[in-house]
Amino acid sequence: MGESLKSLFIFLILLVFVYPYADIEITEWYRNADAALSITFDDCDESQYLIAYPIMEKYNIRGSFGVVISWVGKTIEQPEGIFIKKMTWEEIRDLGDNEISSHSCTHKLLTELNKEDLLFEIQESKRIIEEETGKKCITMHYPYSKTNEYIKETLEESGYLCARTLESKINKNPDLYEISSYAIFDDNHPSLEELKNLLEECKKERGWVVIMYHHIDENPENYTTGSYLPLCITP
Repeated sequence: MGESLKSLFIFLILLVFVYPYADIEITEWYRNADAALSITFDDCDESQYLIAYPIMEKYNIRGSFGVVISWVGKTIEQPEGIFIKKMTWEEIRDLGDNEISSHSCTHKLLTELNKEDLLFEIQESKRIIEEETGKKCITMHYPYSKTNEYIKETLEESGYLCARTLESKINKNPDLYEISSYAIFDDNHPSLEELKNLLEECKKERGWVVIMYHHIDENPENYTTGSYLPLCITP
């Protein structure tokens, strides 16, 4: 028996006979934390790459970036004549260890699609993300945060493991295809105090808070013309 095999054999003997009754605990959250917080982004705005990503890197934070396939590398007109530049595939690949999630192919309301179009939005977006990034795409950020049981079943059958909606509540044993999140509309909605209270409540409940961001800009007034929701924060 070689030395390496002998060492492995001795290790296994010790493991079985010296520690047969060792306690094994499965913790609810990573590193047995009191609660969990996830940061997510929708719409693949370039501001997320240019502003949010460097801040996250500085503090070693990882998030989930929802990509709309047909918007990648383009400047998209939003309501009220607002134009927003989107990330390129090169920038998306440069997001490193962050998760790249599907936000569909065209950002259509999934609940209003027929079976063929729904499969396209779900499966084609997953295929393209995996092809472009070399990463598994296992999460869907629902366009307009709308879903139903058929959509959730289709996601599971298509290889997704979870999906995020809105609902604005703390997750406790959630349906993984209907994970609730809180939208950050601007610097004051929610306020810093409200956000702090939410996280404290989450810790008390040993729950999971998911935050949803969209635009990030030094001049949030660029996103608040007319009736258009701000959905923008300053860095």
